Amino acid sequence: MTATQLIARAELVHLRHSRLAVVLAVLLALVMLVASLNALWFAQSETALRSANQQAAEAAFEEQPDRHPHRMVHYGHYVYRSLPPLAAIDPGVDAFTGTSIFLEGHRQNTATFSEVRESADLTRFGTLSPAFCLQILLPLVVILFGYATVSGERRSGTLLQLLAQSVPAKTLLLGKLRALLLPVAIAYLPLAAALVYAGIQGEALTAVTMALAYVLYAVFWCVVTVSVSAIASSDKQALMSLLSLWLLIAILLPRLASEAALVVYPSPTQAETAMATEEALLALGDSHNASDPNFARFRQEILDQYGVATVEELPVNFRGLVAMEGEARQAEVLNEFAEERMTREAVQSALTRGVAVLSPVLALRQGSSNLAGTGLEDHHRFLREAEAHRFAFVQALNTLHAHELTYADDTNRSGDRDAERRTRISAEHWAELPKFAFTASSEMERFSRAMLPLAILVVWLGVAVMLFQHAVRRLV
Repeated sequence: MTATQLIARAELVHLRHSRLAVVLAVLLALVMLVASLNALWFAQSETALRSANQQAAEAAFEEQPDRHPHRMVHYGHYVYRSLPPLAAIDPGVDAFTGTSIFLEGHRQNTATFSEVRESADLTRFGTLSPAFCLQILLPLVVILFGYATVSGERRSGTLLQLLAQSVPAKTLLLGKLRALLLPVAIAYLPLAAALVYAGIQGEALTAVTMALAYVLYAVFWCVVTVSVSAIASSDKQALMSLLSLWLLIAILLPRLASEAALVVYPSPTQAETAMATEEALLALGDSHNASDPNFARFRQEILDQYGVATVEELPVNFRGLVAMEGEARQAEVLNEFAEERMTREAVQSALTRGVAVLSPVLALRQGSSNLAGTGLEDHHRFLREAEAHRFAFVQALNTLHAHELTYADDTNRSGDRDAERRTRISAEHWAELPKFAFTASSEMERFSRAMLPLAILVVWLGVAVMLFQHAVRRLV
């Protein structure tokens, strides 16, 4: 047995006899087990729930009776974002942004039913996911485990005895580090099960990369803890230094980064955006009114296209054509506001990513959510695909409006019962409309987006190694 192994074994025996270490180990194991079991349960139940809800929403839409097609435009239906396998490990922004959108004509609704909004306020600090436990709680446990690994030897006087027996300082610190890594490895076992599940679901590349990222993160904290314990003159100084470091880079810097991004690149309030959007839409005209002056030029273009003098002579329903034109104009305006909002969010996220060079927690958080498919880019992808589907299904109904109904019946349906009956088209058309299926980013896309944050994490590990070498020199 090598000297490093002997030192590690002795340290583990010491930890085993420490009540604090035993309690912390049990608590960490329980929290990780609960978080991982909850992650697996959440992945299975949420996937089934969203699939069932999507089918129920489509069935409710298709089961509507014969109706005027524009009534179905306003009836609308929900679409749900499918859950990536790794989202159970790291919910990312999904816990705050929502996973379902109600689609209807003339409007772009926001995503709803986010996990945090539907839960207690305390969950806003972080959901009980494996990612949260490993990013925030594990470093704290590592600190409490290891702050006295070397400073405790100095306090008891055994440090000088070990060094006097020609035990190299590097060997001593490596033995302490090895002992500290063992309970951390045990804490990772439940996460490994969750990652295996994700790999079975076809996410092998991202699952392996995520596992590597969290291992690097744990090693970083273990190396820093042992190094600070070796450099500090007392247990108290080591503990206070490590807790201050944890508070700074795990709690304060991520919060300050998000606040700074909002200050540097502020966003208008929801009320301001809603007012500006409504003002822009009103300027387009009322697509429910075929005589609206804003559609005069469009009317003339249609008349010229078909070579007739009045809309009554058109072979298609002019009111349906106006509905199609109006929806296209409104979608263009709505997309401009949506893209502006998403661009602003992307810039704010980029500013936050810039602070990742100061915090390995931010680097890991960004890399982890990107790998899981729950980052901001994937949320924006969901919004764009949902809007594309909304526009397609609304325009499909407007096309039926234009080609299945006559202009005379459509104009007189409010005062003529027979005309109103004739404007109700067959419910068979509802089943022919396009279905929604969210297409998540490919593994390679997510892998490439995670590379920069993970590279920053590797740099931080390099900084920790340099601190370790400095600690070795201090002990010599």
